Amino acid sequence: MKKKFISLLFLPFGMIPLTSLGQISSGTTLLSGSLNFSSTNYRLNSNDDQTVKNNNFAFTPKAGYFVSDNLVIGAGLGLNTAKQKNFTTIYSKVFGYSIGPFVRYYKFLGEKTALFGDAAINYAHNKAKALDSNQEFVPAYINENISASITPGFTYFASSRIGLEISLGYLGYTKTLTERNMNTADYYKNTNSGFVKYYGLANSALGVNFYLGR
Repeated sequence: MKKKFISLLFLPFGMIPLTSLGQISSGTTLLSGSLNFSSTNYRLNSNDDQTVKNNNFAFTPKAGYFVSDNLVIGAGLGLNTAKQKNFTTIYSKVFGYSIGPFVRYYKFLGEKTALFGDAAINYAHNKAKALDSNQEFVPAYINENISASITPGFTYFASSRIGLEISLGYLGYTKTLTERNMNTADYYKNTNSGFVKYYGLANSALGVNFYLGR
């Protein structure tokens, strides 16, 4: 009786292995994402007032719902900002966002390991403003990107609800539109598109996913 009580006590915290660990059942929710901040400094000359600082921030949450065993459909969002400034003046600032759906399927190799294939479409928009000679912010450039990608990877389940994964690059198509120097005589517009392929350890990425309700 005492042993049964202890087991029931820890069950809500996920410390008891589940019999269905070899699959991800329908109704499970997938949550993941990343939060990044970086700050770099460099000097234009020897004067301290010419020291320039670049601050970058990005937040990219991702959520999905398993519509059947091992098959999840979801969407990712993204927000990013950047500023270039010295001690007293902001020279330029960037704001961007992204959004796109994804589909992923897991093929289990055992109770705690699985291969996955991820297909995604993403739209990203970035807009920058820069300080002009009149000390006013004017549009500097707009960048829009539409991409589709297929990403293979491997997941190790440290527990029934936590998965550590590595993706091994991707194969995809991308189209980018860039506009610079808007409202000036030096206006520039360019569009690039094509297929891209990045595979191997040099293009791998690590991540952690949470599987709620599993």
